[in-house]
Amino acid sequence: MADMNLLLIEDDISKEKAICGILSEMEAKTYRVVAKHSVMSGKIELKNNVYDCVLLDMTLPLFNNDDLEHNQANMHEYDPFGGVAVLDEIDRVGLKCKVIILTAYDVLGEGESQKNLKTLTEELKANYSNLVVDSIFFNASSNDWSTKLFELICHIETEQTNEDLDN
Repeated sequence: MADMNLLLIEDDISKEKAICGILSEMEAKTYRVVAKHSVMSGKIELKNNVYDCVLLDMTLPLFNNDDLEHNQANMHEYDPFGGVAVLDEIDRVGLKCKVIILTAYDVLGEGESQKNLKTLTEELKANYSNLVVDSIFFNASSNDWSTKLFELICHIETEQTNEDLDN
């Protein structure tokens, strides 16, 4: 079985390490993981490389120090739905990767734009039905997220294997 290329777009380094740690423990496949830390760096990476799956945080800074061209005033400005901008880009250019949302917030946004994760997931699956597989609530004190991540990645691998057999 071929390696799986994963792009992790996540600004929290401890969450990034936990996710990469779980992926390294999964057997039967090698996962090549590239991590980016903002909306812009994620979009640039997607433009330049091919990925089987994107593990996407939803609340992200627009820019970070890795970004080639960034506006200093907005460098650490967070967008509670920054992941949607990444999904828009994936959809706009017609990339074939699958997306798993991984967020530490069960409620995102504030005021009238506030949404719980379940509602947001339903909207994203409806708007990006060919991309979004599901969402995972990341809670460092529980293993539930890692079990679900394993199940979703196995699901994506099975789909890809079936597509390869059909072609």
